[in-house]
Amino acid sequence: MDEDVASHLASLVGAIYQGLGRHGAEVRDDEYVVALYEMARAFGDVSIAWREALGRAPLEPFAPLVHTLERAVAEDESGALALYAMAAVVGPRLLVSLRDARERVGGDPRAAALVDETARVTVRELRELSSLTTHDEGDDPDWRARARALVDELDAGGWTDSFGVSARLPPPV
Repeated sequence: MDEDVASHLASLVGAIYQGLGRHGAEVRDDEYVVALYEMARAFGDVSIAWREALGRAPLEPFAPLVHTLERAVAEDESGALALYAMAAVVGPRLLVSLRDARERVGGDPRAAALVDETARVTVRELRELSSLTTHDEGDDPDWRARARALVDELDAGGWTDSFGVSARLPPPV
């Protein structure tokens, strides 16, 4: 197993687990609290699988991702911004990272299976978000500005399309 790729992917799913698990109870919409905790639990299961494959925990969760999720919860107590962050900001970038990682680990069946499982969980969780009752936060210009700021911050950090494949690789340009 490519240690760099596996460690980076473990830090990505660990960041989602940490960001949503620690802060899910801070939102006021009960439906969103449940969705955030269920998503955290699903990514926690994947995080455990990556740690077992590595034989250790990743050094630390991917900081830009943790920051994005923490900021989303802090800036919107309803929880809608956190769900938006997962559905439109984090999830798509994670899926691109997983696609790129899959190409790098193609010859390693164990790593390929973990990448595929991580992608399945990600898609499943994103689909679950789409089933939630739609609220009207997106009609608020201030809320839209906060949502756009999440995207802009990751873009400015070089994480425009993905979170990369390995922490040792520079962010995409």
